[in-house]
Amino acid sequence: MPQIIRDRLKLIISVIVVIIFCGLGYYFYESSINASDDPTKPHGNLVTFDGSTIKEEENGKLVWELTAKKIELNPKTREVYLTDLTGKFFKDGVVTTVTAPRGHVSGDKSTIQISGGVKAENNKGASASTNGLDYNGKIKQITSTSPFTYTDNGTTISGDKLEGDMALQIIKAVGHAKLSKK
Repeated sequence: MPQIIRDRLKLIISVIVVIIFCGLGYYFYESSINASDDPTKPHGNLVTFDGSTIKEEENGKLVWELTAKKIELNPKTREVYLTDLTGKFFKDGVVTTVTAPRGHVSGDKSTIQISGGVKAENNKGASASTNGLDYNGKIKQITSTSPFTYTDNGTTISGDKLEGDMALQIIKAVGHAKLSKK
C-alpha cells in the first residue's frame, strides 16, 4: 500500500476517533446539565420506601404531610425524592391538597419542590394548576415555577408565576396576568 494511502487512512481514523470522543464528551456533559435542571429527579445512593408518608409539625400542629407511592432518601444529604405524590398543607383550618408526579424535600425540610404537572385544591373550593411548585417553609409561601391557572368562586386568574400562602387564599399573579369571571 502506498504511503499516501496509509497517511490518509491514519488521518481518517484519527478524525473518526476525535468525533467519537467529542460525541461522548457532549453526551456526558448534557447528562450532567439535565440532571441538575430538575431537582425532583433522584440522584445519589438512595434508600427506597414504597407507600410512605413524611410530615412536618410546628408547635404540635401539622404544617404539611406528603404521601407517595415511592419515597427515595439520600442518607448522606437527607434529601427526599417522591414519586406520584399527594401533599397536604395546613393553615388556619384550610387544607390544600396537591398532587404531582414528582417531588423533592430538602435535607432540612425547609423547601419542597413539586413538578411534572401540579394540581392543587383547598377545602374552600380554590384550585390551581401549574407545571411546577415550590414551597418555602421559612416564610410558609408557595411559588409556581411555570405559568399557572387559579380558580376560586367563579374567578379565574392566570399568569407567568403565582405567589401565595399555602392555603391558596392570598395569591399574587406575576407577569402577563389575566382575570376572567364566569
